[in-house]
Amino acid sequence: MEYNWFLETESAEKWSALGLKRRAGIMVPLFSAYSDKSVGIGDFADIDQLVSFCTRTGNSILQLLPMNDTGNAFCPYDAASSFALDPVYLALRHHWIKPEFGFKQRNDKGEDIKVAIEKLRQRFTVKNAHVDYGIKEAKLDFLRQFFSGEPLPSEFYSWCRINSFWLEDYAMYKAIQKKEGNIPWEKWQAPLREKRKEDVSRLGTAHKKEILFNKWIQWLAYKQMSAAHKHAKGNNVLLMGDLPIFVARDSADVWAHREFFNLDFAAGAPPDMYSARGQRWGMPIYRWEEIAAQNFRYICEKLLYAQNFYDILRIDHVVGLFRIWAIPVSEPPENKGLNGSFIPPEESAWEGNGLRILRVMNQATGMLLCAEDLGIVPEACPSVLSRLGIPGMSVQRWMRDWAKTKDFLTSGQYPQLSVATLSLHDTSIWSDWWQNEAGTVDYELFEEKCTTYNISAKNLIPVLFNLENSSPGRLRWKHEISSPEDFCRAVGRRQSEIQELLTLYLDTYMEREKCAAVLGIRQMDLAGREYLKSALMLTFNSPSIFCIQLLLDWLDIAGMLPQGRIFRYNTPGTLSPDNWSLRLPCSIKELEQSDTAEMMREMVRSSGRIMPDEQRAEQSNSE
Repeated sequence: MEYNWFLETESAEKWSALGLKRRAGIMVPLFSAYSDKSVGIGDFADIDQLVSFCTRTGNSILQLLPMNDTGNAFCPYDAASSFALDPVYLALRHHWIKPEFGFKQRNDKGEDIKVAIEKLRQRFTVKNAHVDYGIKEAKLDFLRQFFSGEPLPSEFYSWCRINSFWLEDYAMYKAIQKKEGNIPWEKWQAPLREKRKEDVSRLGTAHKKEILFNKWIQWLAYKQMSAAHKHAKGNNVLLMGDLPIFVARDSADVWAHREFFNLDFAAGAPPDMYSARGQRWGMPIYRWEEIAAQNFRYICEKLLYAQNFYDILRIDHVVGLFRIWAIPVSEPPENKGLNGSFIPPEESAWEGNGLRILRVMNQATGMLLCAEDLGIVPEACPSVLSRLGIPGMSVQRWMRDWAKTKDFLTSGQYPQLSVATLSLHDTSIWSDWWQNEAGTVDYELFEEKCTTYNISAKNLIPVLFNLENSSPGRLRWKHEISSPEDFCRAVGRRQSEIQELLTLYLDTYMEREKCAAVLGIRQMDLAGREYLKSALMLTFNSPSIFCIQLLLDWLDIAGMLPQGRIFRYNTPGTLSPDNWSLRLPCSIKELEQSDTAEMMREMVRSSGRIMPDEQRAEQSNSE
């Protein structure tokens, strides 16, 4: 396949450095993985084992979710800093807890540091199905107990000077937050809330050790994560990070740079077929004119720091750089994203916005940028990404001819400049989609649309849907409603009178059958796992330059996911302890030693996505 046209885009140098070769990768959140050395949660040192697993299976990209400090919310996309890494991921290994890194070997009670680590490991096991985020406070308490204080290595002070552009504000913010009992900055005492220089300076003197501690743990996080990056590069595995487009309202960024944020609005997404009321994420929207007035320094600095750790960076919700769905903060939370609007409202401004911001970002970093271009995508977005040489997403369950036939796209129809995948961290795994979602409509969304047309959903649902075969919250169409004419007769309205309801029907009716057709499978009674394997190979055989699969889908193919449980990282629009806490059912080492690893390698090899040096090594070994 020819990808030379990538070298005519504005990312030409990056593509030239990476090579125009189809690659395979896996996506796994670090909190989900673990080893026998982990303390309560996967850590930066565990990335080395994930890299080893990648090389074992022929994958040359390891994609991680954001690892920014999340404060107490534990949502990776609601960060307390665009720069600081979360101390929950610090590895407490023997080669990191030495005096030269600022550790005392005994705390004030005389307890040995290695004994304390083992107690912490026993208290926070990795054998539970979900992460206990109490580990974060427990880990911070441990670090405070064994922090030696000054003097620290000269390397530490040099690092602090280099990173002062974000570190000073972050360390002060965390110190004030601790002093104020972890309440949001908007509820702090006025002098601290407004960041009055003399008051903040006075607090800095009074809490010097706490500020130093906050800098120290970020230095440790930097050293550990950059070491993991170096190890990955040495093994020809590219680390792919994730840049949340927004930052939490209660964050060091917003506290320190209020001029960059419009606190009157919360970012979100408009209603769609998966979210009847849309989504309200809560983060403030940007004041782009203020950011531009300072030459986009704030955005460029984020990228400058991130490239210490990653080769590729995924930009979350890239369509928000063109226009953002803004919800007034005065809106009742239960309305979610219903009563928002796009800012800027003029569609004519969207292309210019997206191109300007993305071009600045692309020029500010040596990392290859990728884009999460899902949802309601502005018409200008694909052409801008193509011009800049930034891959978008090709998610198999949504790769369809939406304008005409609604059929699924064949493998050959996938765009070259894209990341092909089956599932995302915000979706169900593929087999759950196949069994419970494909060919269905969201119950709440159907009710909303019926209300719009003054139709009784209660009376209509039994007429249109097979309730016995429906899943909780999902409605499955009756097969006998087999045409738009049948649908309109059942509803009792003309097509022109119920266009949005009819679109729901056309988009989802016979969805499984249409998917089976593109997979080349006709026996609809086959288990979802058989379809999953065919769907995965469809994405692997596509011309998409990258094919990155959720590790959970691989485990599902191999039958390694215990039955009777839901395996999903996040359900958008919901608050649940099950979100962002799901753990893999086995350790990285157990996975690497399983038959699954060889099965993965064979499938990657057969698709031609295994790296040339690995192919040569295989041939050499066989000879």
